[in-house]
Amino acid sequence: MSPVTSGPDQPPATEPNQLARVIAEGIESVSEVVHGALGALETKARLGTKPKSDGRSSRWTAHRAARREELIDAAVLAIGRHGASVGMDQIASVANTSKPVIYRYFADKNDLYRAVSLRAVGEVLATLVRVTAANP
Repeated sequence: MSPVTSGPDQPPATEPNQLARVIAEGIESVSEVVHGALGALETKARLGTKPKSDGRSSRWTAHRAARREELIDAAVLAIGRHGASVGMDQIASVANTSKPVIYRYFADKNDLYRAVSLRAVGEVLATLVRVTAANP
């Protein structure tokens, strides 16, 4: 396909169908990498846990997952309010909790930021998939 020129000072633009195909292929590639990484993390976590003899611990699984998501929401909000250099104190304040509570769900600040990043990547990928599906 031949490029379409956009103007004298602008680089040539590709045709919309070609651009959509390239974006879709890129999304698929990134999605495979993200899903592969998440699968590896889940496997690692599963292998690293001790087998449980009864359901007393498992009944809290949904609560822990929901609380973790709430803390990620708070971190996103704190980053929006205070910028990328936000501290754990500020994140805890937005979450209406303390730093020790955050550290029950995340090993450290990097672990929390990794979770925030994974959520952001997931949202961007979902948006790109919707856009490319709506405009083939």
